[in-house]
Amino acid sequence: MAKSKKVGKGKKLMKFSCFKKLPPELRNMVWKHAIPGSRIVDIKGGTHPSRGTHFNRPVVLSASYKVPILLQVSYESRAVALKVYTKLFDKEFRDRPVYFNLAVDVLSVQDTPTLYYLCSLGGFRSQWGPNSSIPKRTSVIVPGLRRLQFRKEFSWSVINNIKGILYTFGQPEMINIHRPYGRWSVLRTLGFYDLKDRVKAGWLDKSKAKEDEDGLALDEDEEDLALDEGYLPSLHYLTVSKLKKMTVSIQPSAFEEGLLRSE
Repeated sequence: MAKSKKVGKGKKLMKFSCFKKLPPELRNMVWKHAIPGSRIVDIKGGTHPSRGTHFNRPVVLSASYKVPILLQVSYESRAVALKVYTKLFDKEFRDRPVYFNLAVDVLSVQDTPTLYYLCSLGGFRSQWGPNSSIPKRTSVIVPGLRRLQFRKEFSWSVINNIKGILYTFGQPEMINIHRPYGRWSVLRTLGFYDLKDRVKAGWLDKSKAKEDEDGLALDEDEEDLALDEGYLPSLHYLTVSKLKKMTVSIQPSAFEEGLLRSE
């Protein structure tokens, strides 16, 4: 009677040389499955050290994020990835494009000067006083943005100008105020709850037509812009690690509930 041979463990498959022989439809399915999930794209502004004068140097943006690997594998994978990713601030990052997935990625703004510089790209500038208006000239700089984070600073000036800021960034569905450690966490907590109270109080309601000094209504061309009626973003106060866990587990449809959350 012949002895049966023992079947050992197979070797790990390190290469798949038949991939190019697969039908294009299957290859596209593989590439789409390989698209990474949510990423945090940090944007920071700074002055150029060798251009302009000390008081008038141009602002240079820098980005910190993981480059999607599909953009570098092959022409075929890059073509699939470019259907998902869009170039962020194309003119500002002309020589070093930043690819962003509007559906799941988080746009993180490092500090207040960077925030206001980005807003200025859409024609919005900070104003004094509470509940500032949205000038007619303001335009959206990131159409379709869903997730926005304030990274290092969240000042009272930002709260007072929040309507114009949210309009400029395309009225994102989720806003996270980064939760720091140490002594700064107390001030940031107060800022978060102040913003939360303003949302509950209805500061996002559609603004009414303004009147001039004589009490006459202004023309439509002179009226300020307003956020969409019923727009209510979900607010979060999370550390970076908790934000990453949440953006990986939460489904996009959950943002449509428009609920206020503080975790």
